[in-house]
Amino acid sequence: MFDQKTCATIEGIIGYTFRNKGLLTQAFTRASYRNEHKGNPDNEVLELIGDSVLALTVLSYFKRSYTEVNENGMTTSWSEGKLSALKSSVVGKKYLSYRMKQLDLQRYLRMSKGDLGTGIIREESVLEDLFESIAGAIYVDSEMNFYATSKVVCKMLNITEIMDNNQEMIHISYRNDLQEWSQDKKHFFGMPIYEEEALANGNFFVTVRLPNSDYFATAEDRNTKKACEAAARTLLAKLKAFQTQDLNEPIQKLPNYIGRLQEHAQARHVPLPVYVDAKDEYLPDHTHRFTVTCTYLGKTVNGIGSAKTAAKRNAAEEMMKLLKLI
Repeated sequence: MFDQKTCATIEGIIGYTFRNKGLLTQAFTRASYRNEHKGNPDNEVLELIGDSVLALTVLSYFKRSYTEVNENGMTTSWSEGKLSALKSSVVGKKYLSYRMKQLDLQRYLRMSKGDLGTGIIREESVLEDLFESIAGAIYVDSEMNFYATSKVVCKMLNITEIMDNNQEMIHISYRNDLQEWSQDKKHFFGMPIYEEEALANGNFFVTVRLPNSDYFATAEDRNTKKACEAAARTLLAKLKAFQTQDLNEPIQKLPNYIGRLQEHAQARHVPLPVYVDAKDEYLPDHTHRFTVTCTYLGKTVNGIGSAKTAAKRNAAEEMMKLLKLI
């Protein structure tokens, strides 16, 4: 357990005095430390509790600050989507780890000797877990007094200062930014469309496009949300770079060969093209090369791409070339 001086220092930083110092110590104890020091409970359950406490704390702050309750119910000038995205940003990994560094609480984290040598203490996910476990420990120590807990958590988040004066420090998401850009009346396209494909290597390949246009971008990641976010960021950067140009000029043209070949078949009342996944090769650079066959009008061609969607599109293009349609 932490000594009296360490407890007092941490309590002074967070603005809360623990009745049970064991909970304070537990909040700073990683599972790896518990494995080397039996009898020392880790902070994983407190982290789970703290995650929910954080979310409710931020939502309660939003309710007090940005809504009004009258005889007709609750109203706000902020959309549900924007409040939800902002909440996710405030309680997200990036901002929570930033606040832990600002408060300099990570130096009290108890971990195994092996962890100490890896620099894991600087990882955002570790600092995020620490913030959540402290919030959970306060909630348990206060006998589940949410009002008392939320006061401390709001101070730890520095939420009033951030929301009132420095909102630029909190970035909601590139998906949100892209949605606002595409729905702006100056260049209205409608809601961006996201297409996800699971790859054989465990990653997800995401394509985001603006409806009724040729504007698109792609990204790949092991996490679908991260892939969508990366694709949105790429497309938004392209759109902004070309903002002063004629928006009818494609930023990156994605010909719809699949659709055009299907229309060709429908117009002639012949069987539609048939696509078959023929091959998935894992290359030395840890990427994939997919081969898709396209059979149409008794002819068969191959299309190759780093994702199945790309390989299918390329197969349709090759078929159109073979038939001299392009």
